[in-house]
Amino acid sequence: MYDWIFFDADDTLFDFKIAARQAFGIMMSEVGLSTDPALFEVYETCNSATWRDYEEGKIDAKTLRTRRFERFLKAIEKVGAANPAEMNRLLLENLILHTEMLDGALELLEHLAGQVKMAIITNGLREVQRPRIRRLELDRFFDAIMVSDEMGYAKPHPRFFELTMKEIGHPPKEKILVVGDNINSDIRGAKNAELASCWYNPRGIENTTGIVPDYTIQDIRQVKELILR
Repeated sequence: MYDWIFFDADDTLFDFKIAARQAFGIMMSEVGLSTDPALFEVYETCNSATWRDYEEGKIDAKTLRTRRFERFLKAIEKVGAANPAEMNRLLLENLILHTEMLDGALELLEHLAGQVKMAIITNGLREVQRPRIRRLELDRFFDAIMVSDEMGYAKPHPRFFELTMKEIGHPPKEKILVVGDNINSDIRGAKNAELASCWYNPRGIENTTGIVPDYTIQDIRQVKELILR
């Protein structure tokens, strides 16, 4: 049985995709750009590439905030039509307002409360992650909340996990389970830190990465079964 569960936040506990789409549409309207839904897919490509750069240590979190919008404006041939910093501010404000939990996530946390200790480990920006957690009243479930932007390291960097372990008092590694949807940042990060990992894969995506999780689940509520092993 595990004594600690480290949960990723976006697309593991939070329904990030729906919130991001809503926040993006509002932001585009507020900066005077087209709200064509197809533009969100363009933004997603630019955003994902920028987050990969951040996770690989190629850029810092400050650069990430504007770089993704610089890429996006270039991709849609609208460079200079809006301010990337303002686009970032508006997007984050609306992410806080529109984020909700994934189906089954609150039920899981309520079930685990008192049975195991829990932490959030998230590659996120400080001005959005903690306000979302407070708005959804999730603080009560977690013994630690680790945000990459505050730490200076992003998953899968080993230092992210070292700092997390230090924060919670270095419990035995074999008593910790990392749960996340991202095979690279969550599962690879856990493997590098010698922690057990559970890949939350609700869409049943084929894993072609060579990174092998200890467990794979399609319903977040299945974590209940893992803590009894």
